[in-house]
Amino acid sequence: MPMHLGSLIKLNGTNFEEWMELVKLFLAISCVDSTFTEDEPSVPTATSSAEEKKKYDRWIHSNKICLMTMKHNMEKTIKDNIPKGSNAKKFDKTEKSTYLSLLTKIKYDGIGGVREHVMKLTN
Repeated sequence: MPMHLGSLIKLNGTNFEEWMELVKLFLAISCVDSTFTEDEPSVPTATSSAEEKKKYDRWIHSNKICLMTMKHNMEKTIKDNIPKGSNAKKFDKTEKSTYLSLLTKIKYDGIGGVREHVMKLTN
């Protein structure tokens, strides 16, 4: 199943689950999804084996490609809020927990209409 970067939708703040599913599919097809499938390896030391160094380098490359792909398919306002040196897997978990937290904690405050409250939750 061929897939290209242009076939991914842009993350706009309301479509996170669908967007992340497509990004992960694209990265898996491209064979650079080890950031999502493996834990971050520890930084190699002078005594690390060649295999450990290779695994670390592969994971770092995967994380870089994942972040570049994710940022390429985000609205500018979202993209600007991702700190440098982020971990793609942690970004995924952070976004999910942020949305769930907002949905469970934000209550209607009685100020303004219900429509404004629903729009606030949607955004």
